[in-house]
Amino acid sequence: TVLTSLVVCVLGFLTEYSWVYAFKWVDLLSYAGNPAGDPVLCCPAEWKIALCSAEVRDLQSVVLGNPSPATWPASLKFFARQCMSLSRRLMESSSCIPISANQPTASIGHVVAVPSAGYLAYATVSPSPNMTKHVKVKLKKQHEIEIMSAFVCDMLQDTLTAAPAVNYETRNRTFQTSEFFESPQPLTKESRSCASGRSAEPNVGGLVDLGSGLGHLPNYVMRMLSVVNPQIPRPRLVAVEADPIIHSRAKELEDKKVSPNDRILRECIRVTTDNLENLRDRFRAHLSGLSVPYYLLCGLHCCGDLSVAAINLFISDPNAHSLALIGCCYHKMTAQMFPLSAMLREALTQRCGFSALTSTVALRLACQWSPQQWCRWSHLEVHQHRIRVFVRSVIQVFFGPHSAAPSPKLREIVRINPLNWLTDDLQSANLLSVNQPLPNLTAYWRALQKIDEHCDFEALQCLARTQAAVELWRLLPGILTLQQLMQPLLEALILSDRVWALRESGTPYVTLLRLFDPLLSPRCMALVAER
Repeated sequence: TVLTSLVVCVLGFLTEYSWVYAFKWVDLLSYAGNPAGDPVLCCPAEWKIALCSAEVRDLQSVVLGNPSPATWPASLKFFARQCMSLSRRLMESSSCIPISANQPTASIGHVVAVPSAGYLAYATVSPSPNMTKHVKVKLKKQHEIEIMSAFVCDMLQDTLTAAPAVNYETRNRTFQTSEFFESPQPLTKESRSCASGRSAEPNVGGLVDLGSGLGHLPNYVMRMLSVVNPQIPRPRLVAVEADPIIHSRAKELEDKKVSPNDRILRECIRVTTDNLENLRDRFRAHLSGLSVPYYLLCGLHCCGDLSVAAINLFISDPNAHSLALIGCCYHKMTAQMFPLSAMLREALTQRCGFSALTSTVALRLACQWSPQQWCRWSHLEVHQHRIRVFVRSVIQVFFGPHSAAPSPKLREIVRINPLNWLTDDLQSANLLSVNQPLPNLTAYWRALQKIDEHCDFEALQCLARTQAAVELWRLLPGILTLQQLMQPLLEALILSDRVWALRESGTPYVTLLRLFDPLLSPRCMALVAER
């Protein structure tokens, strides 16, 4: 099939370029000369020439989807294009326009297709100030709660509608590097999806929020429903939290509510794949007596295995009608949790497991900051990060657990900021080009000697000036650029694997949908499903 061919192509590409992501940054210098793990050694010579002589802005521009510099070798240009193309194709294969049954009720937001990046996005207007004034959270969390609440309300009311595709940019971008848009276009009858013959009555009577914390999301959903559609009965809300301290604090906040109708039911329990039957029984008890006993299962940034448990709960519980799940911290998943789909597991088996893809370092890259954030770094920030990574790799060789003389004070040593000991004036330096000399770190190495008396200042100085260290210093921004290009592809594969697993279970409607601005919230894609 077309999808099988795509998976084979993606795995072939990730196998060929596994040296881009299959390493720990702190161990970069430790890998020197090892063909199995040294990205400096594995990087083609013509790539090194291009990356080490590039302008910082050129590297950032390529990551954002602009054409590569004309001087770059064809193979490097192909790598950049292929990272974006495969990410885009995975997103396209995992996207499905929703069809709303409840046409008489106006939607809060709507779904738009972004063909240039291959994904679907949920666009909504900013809520009124009186709806947000009670939410005392940071900007990132407020952004997430506002949009997630609007989306959940549309799912609860079955009012998700599709609008015309958005072609606001011609560059080839990914779901991570495509710009965020908020205000929706006016919906017309022509732009609404056709009704599918389903009942216009809501399909769910409850909302179960996993990893609910203090309950900001369900409380916000309740407020939003009372404003946008006060006529419909409010769903029964259940908040699930594993931390007993947070759960207790949330209970105290619930007890302060005057109206019993405003209160949220709370469960303090850890959600795992081993206690799904217990969870199903608890949720069934909470939702008993409802005319519609089905619920929407949601989770805002469910960490590691919690996301997989949520998917398995949805598959196994016939009362779970809908799913809206945003995962995070892929690197905290246990080994058997990825891949989740039979299709990807079989494809990996044919490649003898391909351990690099399922390694912690690969999964961590998939859930790092958005490439958009790195592309907004100034020349100074890029250079400062370069110094910190270089110094950390030197320290790891000298003091790390696998070094000749491991230091018991390693944690204390790595907390010393090398930027505070530089004699170079970085503020006035010309940092436009990647081609920069090694910084003068003499004062910094001496400072480490004061922490650990066994620290040999001269040995550190010599190690930082070896050929391997100099080559690493020269290529650091280039390696980081290659990883920024690879990040959306790795994340797209993890997310698509979850889509495939749900489709294999027989779930009729499954899609990925971008909810958040990657600049504010890098884990911006929701896994959406409906029976």
